[in-house]
Amino acid sequence: MTIKTQYVTTLPFLGVTLPPAENGLPKWLTNEFDQQRVAAYAFYDDVYANNPYTYSLLLRAADDVPIYLPSAKRIINTVSRYIARDLGFTFQNEQSGEEVPEEQIVSNVLFLENFFKRERFSSRFNSAKRRGLVRGDSCLYIYADPFKAQGSRISIRWINPKTYFPIFDIEDSTKVTGAEIANLFTDSEGKEFVRVQRYIRGAHPDHPAYQTENQDVAEIIYSHFVVSVDKWQDLEEREIIETIVSNETIPGITHIPVYHFKNNEEDGINFGRSELGGIEHLIAAMNQTITDQDIALALSGLGMYVANFAPVDENGVKSDWILGPGRVVESPSGSDSTFERVSGITTVEPSLSHVRFINEQVNTTLGISDVASGQVEVNVAESGIALSLRMGPIIDAANEKENAIKDVLVQFFYDLKAWFNVYENVNFGDISIVPVFSDKMPRNRSAEFEELMSLFGEGLVTPEYVLKKLQSSFGYSDISEEMISAIKAQHVGAIGDLQAEKEQENIDEE
Repeated sequence: MTIKTQYVTTLPFLGVTLPPAENGLPKWLTNEFDQQRVAAYAFYDDVYANNPYTYSLLLRAADDVPIYLPSAKRIINTVSRYIARDLGFTFQNEQSGEEVPEEQIVSNVLFLENFFKRERFSSRFNSAKRRGLVRGDSCLYIYADPFKAQGSRISIRWINPKTYFPIFDIEDSTKVTGAEIANLFTDSEGKEFVRVQRYIRGAHPDHPAYQTENQDVAEIIYSHFVVSVDKWQDLEEREIIETIVSNETIPGITHIPVYHFKNNEEDGINFGRSELGGIEHLIAAMNQTITDQDIALALSGLGMYVANFAPVDENGVKSDWILGPGRVVESPSGSDSTFERVSGITTVEPSLSHVRFINEQVNTTLGISDVASGQVEVNVAESGIALSLRMGPIIDAANEKENAIKDVLVQFFYDLKAWFNVYENVNFGDISIVPVFSDKMPRNRSAEFEELMSLFGEGLVTPEYVLKKLQSSFGYSDISEEMISAIKAQHVGAIGDLQAEKEQENIDEE
């Protein structure tokens, strides 16, 4: 019997039956949950890419090509736009939690910035974020090559979650004690094997520190080997064909270097859920309706005809009717012969209303308003209250996803410091790298600038505050010292004028 998972809604599109027969599940996996998970990743990738072979639409008595709307891509791109926008970093003292100015740790900041530029972390993060919404999971991986030149030994990359197989504690199914990165490959003779990279923590039974006082701080053990496809997921019975690295300790590293981001995380479930999960049939219904509508329009435009006789060629032999633009059909004379156009549909508005209704149900479920998707009137966009109400659902959903992303990134940055220290001799000490994101609400820069200048003019904020806001929020990073002096002088003058006015008012009242 097929087990029920968060991927069960994809099974009808994978040709899966109950019990499972020959179907679209990967045969190299023996664990049924992993079979469904990996197959679902591929399915959602195809839906996002608008692959015409993903859904089997009916062509309902017409020799035509089905139409596939890019609904999934629109949904994913819209949701992604409001999650973890403009990833940046601040630095905090681990003990006090106070922010550490970058000027105090210039060398570390420059090293980190150069590292992320080299690894193209920002662009790859945005891509992984989008793919994580599509698949439901994304994985970030750290590895090092001690033989490279200093400053380039550590690398980070995003791996396809279909290659990630966590090892869970026997007594606590939510506790990860190890992980395997597995890739199916074919050798020169056409035989299939699985290449496995294995990491285990001190809490794993195979680790020497298991159930000792050093269990939680023990260094991880790495191994690399090739196994046969048969029963490779069975840790007791799988056959190791080749050992590349055998139980090598990674110095100074105590955590598994794979960081799992789960979309729509739920308690007790070890993998995420695709943003498209549960709406696959709605997307299929929209595509089917639009395909039917396209056929109906074609038949209505060209027309459908009926005759009570068959045409004959120049030799008097019966042949087929050929209808089309610019063609003339001559029917034989006689009262018994009829050839006429069939009255068809005059409007496709009912089917369009049906598509709009389905689309609205999808958008409402995912919190996508017309404002969020970029369709909004100017007067609504400029109204703060209206904008907050229209953006509320997607902002709330984005905040929930963003908090989950931030939690994993915090752990990733904490562990990354240990890798820097061991392999690059760069020590961040008790300074934490904290991820920050920009505001999700659309900005009205003119209104913000006017408010800032108004506060400054009233003497309610200092010149230093104004300068900091101009640099951080408006991007004016090249303000000169002369401008600073002028603003301070203006500020002092404005305060003096306000005090003089108040003194004069007091005199007048007396």
